This record gives sequence, C-alpha cells and structure tokens, in this order.
Amino acid sequence: MSPWKHVRLIQALAFWGLSCGFILTSGWAAWQFAKPGTLVEWGFVPTGELIGAETPPEALVPNKPLPQAEATTSFASFPKVPAATSATSEATALMAAVGEQEHLRHSQLALAQEAMPGELNEIPRRYQRKPLSRDQLSSSLVQQVSFQPPAEDPTAQISDSLTMSLAEVDGLLKAGETLKAHKKLSQLYWSEPASRPFFQQRIEATAQVIFEQAEPHFVPAYTIQPGDQLRKIASEHKLSWEYLARLNRIDPRRLQAGKKLKVIRGPFSAHVSLSRFELTIHLQSYFVKKYSVGIGKDRSSPQGKLAVLEKIADPQYTDPEGRVIEGKDPRNPLGPRWLDLGNSYGIHGTIEPESIGKAASRGCIRLQNDDAIEVYDFLVKGSEVVIEP
Repeated sequence: MSPWKHVRLIQALAFWGLSCGFILTSGWAAWQFAKPGTLVEWGFVPTGELIGAETPPEALVPNKPLPQAEATTSFASFPKVPAATSATSEATALMAAVGEQEHLRHSQLALAQEAMPGELNEIPRRYQRKPLSRDQLSSSLVQQVSFQPPAEDPTAQISDSLTMSLAEVDGLLKAGETLKAHKKLSQLYWSEPASRPFFQQRIEATAQVIFEQAEPHFVPAYTIQPGDQLRKIASEHKLSWEYLARLNRIDPRRLQAGKKLKVIRGPFSAHVSLSRFELTIHLQSYFVKKYSVGIGKDRSSPQGKLAVLEKIADPQYTDPEGRVIEGKDPRNPLGPRWLDLGNSYGIHGTIEPESIGKAASRGCIRLQNDDAIEVYDFLVKGSEVVIEP
C-alpha cells in the first residue's frame, strides 16, 4: 500500500470515529434533556429574565397624584431604623401594617370567588383601591424596605456580601428602579435561602408592586378593544382571567373599550420545598409570593418537574370507600380549588388548617383555602411545578 493510500485510510477512519462520537454525544444530550427531573437543581432556581423587563417609556412619566381612598395603599411608610436601636417597636408597627394588608387580601379573595363565570358580580366600591402615584410609590417603598427584620435564628449574622447586596437594592429603590431591585432580591432568594429572613420584607414589598398592584406598568399596557373578553386577553398573555381581574380590580363582565389594563407576560410557575414546607410562586424565577404548605406523610409527595394538567374550582371528592362529597360541601377535604399534577397528586385547599406546616397528607400539597384560591389564580394549565426535597 502506498504512503498516500495509508494516510487516506487513517483520515477516513478518524472521520468515521469523530462522526460516531458526535452522533452518540448528541443522542445522549437529547435523552438527558428529555428525562424528567434531570435538570432540577435542588435548592436553587436560576433567575431568568422577565420578558419585556425594561420599563416602557409611558411608565417613566409620573402618574397624576390620586386622592387617597380608604385603605388607599398596600404599603405604609416607616422611619429608618438606626442599626444600634431595638427593632421591637418598629416590628410591631410593621406587623400591624402587614395585618391590614392581609385583611385587604382576604377581602379581594372573597371577591374573586364571587366573580366566577355565571355568578359575576360588580366589584364593590370599597375594593376599588386607587394606586399611589409613582413618586409616592418610590418614597413609600424605600422607607418600608429599609427596615431589617430579625433573623429566625437569633445567633445568625448578616454577611458582608449580603449587606452590600441589600445596600445596592436600597439604592435601586431610591432611584425608582423597582424591577432591577426585585431581580437582585430574587437572585438572593434562590441562592441564599438561609438568609431570606434578612430581606423577606423587601422582596414581598417589591413583588406586590409588580404583581399585585394595578399600577405602575412594567410592560406596555393592553388597551381593551370592542368585543374583547377577559378570558381571551388573559389567554394571550398566558395568565388566568381570575388573576387579571384581581390585578386590575375590574369586573370581568363589564370591560370598557379603550381602558388600559396592566398585564404580565406569563405563565407563572410554582416551586415547592418539602423540607421548608413552602410553595413559592415565581415568574421566570422572579419571586411573586410564598405560601406555607402541608405535604405528604412518609415522604409520599412526588418530586421533580411536574405541570398543572387541569384546574378545577369546587372539586368533587371521592373517599377511599367510594363515597362522593360534592364541591362546596364543608366536609370536602380538597377545599375550594384543585390543581391536578397527575397520578392522583395535586395542589389543593384543606378542611384541616392545622395540618399546614406538617407532613400529614397522602402525597398532595395542601394550602390554606384562601392561599389555594390565590395559587389557583396564578397558575394556568401547563404551568411548571417543581417539587424538591
């Protein structure tokens, strides 16, 4: 065999080997990507980018100051707490404000229940809360989140890096950069779960502005067109109509053409930590809200990446003996809402509120009934639900 033929043979064999290696590697990568649960990183959800995260030009123009109504805002202004003083009195004031927010939240949830198809009622005037102006909002936010709540562990100390991160967050809030501040807080939420008590009040405050107040807008507003239906508008944004109605404080039956709606580009997702008994709603890893949950006893709750397969309001329940309990029956253990995760697992309410924070179910994720309604409103069919140990 001539030297040239020998070289060509070696080249052909090398090319064949590289090709086989590439095909095998590609096949393995595809299988690995498709395998359920493979990509779950326990204890950490990478913070993504909110679609359309840049503040639209119209949102940069301060809103006209609005007259304050009863319970005009979800926020209260708090004086900055000097580092050397006791936080007891400030904590009392803050908790009182949080209590007021909870009262308003429960009122809004009761309204959402009344607004189901076929039983839609006009929103009572007392719930039509007017938002703060942009200047009022910025001032109120900065004053509130400067409060440092005590850690759950009295021996825990805030790290220098976390102190610097929170100083950066406060600087962003003072500059009116609520979304950027919330992104930073969301990164901390997932990467430093043990430090959450140091910034939980901050992240809940910024999340409420973005995801639960009708103003300001963080993506261009949607203008209602003649003949529009809220269900259609919500579907186009991968949201539920219940959430969109609650966000904008509107009656789904009475849409006014030309009115601008605050919209979010969904879908929302859920992240459950079994060890912490917590369910976190997030949007592309941006923190939205955290709830306490009950979980399956004897490690019976499923783990991995799941999805909402079906949503049922006032679900019917069949007990192990085959007896059927209708929805709205006070004996129904599923409560007012059911989010089907497949294989008889789901997220639902409960008639045993004392079981929240405990491993007491047959594998499902339990919530307080008001919380179950909120989570139901946030998630849509197809929403991702990650359950970790």
